[in-house]
Amino acid sequence: MNQLCLHDIAPSVLDAARFYHDELKWHCRLMLLMPDHLHALIAVPNSPGLKTTITRWKGYISKTISIRWQQDFFDHRLRDHWQVEEKTSYILNNPLRRGLCQNSSDWPHVFHSTDRPL
Repeated sequence: MNQLCLHDIAPSVLDAARFYHDELKWHCRLMLLMPDHLHALIAVPNSPGLKTTITRWKGYISKTISIRWQQDFFDHRLRDHWQVEEKTSYILNNPLRRGLCQNSSDWPHVFHSTDRPL
């Protein structure tokens, strides 16, 4: 089901990611929306922690733009610069692998912060 990449939904989801980033609720290095899921490279403070931060963000999105999320999420700890680079490449090329664009740089549904290091 395509609910995240609709032209009236995708900007709101990415704006919410940018808001959390700007308010220092998380550091979002990258968020990329796919039609039925999203990928993100984020770092969160120990308190309130990853689960609470994600739950609150998903709750806000659910209330404001009626997105229905799956329960919980999958996370993977990145331990060094090489893993960050590998996951960044994987995420950015996901739309290309799925045949959604001709060039990964053409995919419009991306928030990529460059204002502070991860």
